[in-house]
Amino acid sequence: MSDERVPEQEPSREVVAEAAAWITRLHGSRRTPEVEAGFRDWLAADEQHARTFEGMTEIWDIVPSVSAPPVPRVQRWQPPRHSLQRFGMAAMLIVLAGLSWASYHWLRAPAYATAIGEQRIVNLDDGSRVSINSRTQLSLAYSDAERRVFLDQGEVFFEVAHDASRPFVVVAGGREVTAIGTSFVVRHEAGATSVVLVEGKVAVAERDQKTQAPVMLAAGERIRFDSEHASPDIDRPAVDTVASWRRGQVMLDETLLSDAVAEMNRYDKKQIVIDDAGIASLPVSGVYRTGDSLGFARMAARMYGIECSERDGRIHLHR
Repeated sequence: MSDERVPEQEPSREVVAEAAAWITRLHGSRRTPEVEAGFRDWLAADEQHARTFEGMTEIWDIVPSVSAPPVPRVQRWQPPRHSLQRFGMAAMLIVLAGLSWASYHWLRAPAYATAIGEQRIVNLDDGSRVSINSRTQLSLAYSDAERRVFLDQGEVFFEVAHDASRPFVVVAGGREVTAIGTSFVVRHEAGATSVVLVEGKVAVAERDQKTQAPVMLAAGERIRFDSEHASPDIDRPAVDTVASWRRGQVMLDETLLSDAVAEMNRYDKKQIVIDDAGIASLPVSGVYRTGDSLGFARMAARMYGIECSERDGRIHLHR
């Protein structure tokens, strides 16, 4: 399946709101040299700010009851002689119109979502291929300078086509994973993000921390971030285990029963529930079929002599 390329990364809602706020300040009665200096600093901080401000200015020019000249060209600008009520209405219109303008572009961005138990393989226009695991949401924002993917939740196996002039960047959990041509897995869930490099090289960096050097992974390494630990953890898992879901399998190696249940629940609408906290730490190993939660629960019950029962549309494990 091919996707329509987005010319450039679309502005966030925060940037659109900031652009609208600057327009109203620059056209307001409280415009001062300090306000203008702040505006110039904001404009220079990110090239996306300038693009967004230009688009918002075009909207401002067509809003009724606003006759001030374009803001970027004003040197000795005087506040327009409109009543505060009419000016407030125009300011509200500019914000609403700007958000609608941005939403139009966000809706056009290619996005993919999989339900419980669903998996997809998508071939992108640049020759890259993404294998999307169950319960995953992601969107694309391609430009002439880079290829950017936003992983909101879930797990994706990326096979990236080489293009040195356009880095491939995956944004997940406040981190950016940058690759030029490689294969890797990114998994992002509430409070935890992990990256496993299968082949090639990737750089993993905090999105908002530009002064800290990124972590370079070697083939076979995994880096994990979570809310409970200040520093990331790097290890070397079995790659076949990490990507076994692509073969319809869940491979467990001395995995806590609670973690094993959470993994099996990713692929089956009939959820497993552990009713007894005393059995949650039991270790589980083996290879299981995705979507067969009942078979897994029955195996665990036989292995440890616990009870497995079905009620209320769920599978219960207890002593």
